[in-house]
Amino acid sequence: MTSTDWVVFLLVLIAALAQLYFGERYRDVFEVNSKTINRSYLSQIRELKEKYPVAGSVYIALVAIQAFGFLVIALEKFFGG
Repeated sequence: MTSTDWVVFLLVLIAALAQLYFGERYRDVFEVNSKTINRSYLSQIRELKEKYPVAGSVYIALVAIQAFGFLVIALEKFFGG
């Protein structure tokens, strides 16, 4: 594995662990049951930002980092890097 592979791997790993943390810590926002089954992911993020402004901002940054990591992986696979 190249150094770029390791960086992308670590970014995705950190993002996945952070997703687990946020899901457990802010369970009241991300809980899915029969009453909240039709809520979208974006509405859950908005609610997190309303209830916990700092955590919401950190979570949005986390999602952006995660999306960037997956984009880099996809581009690398597509262009054969």
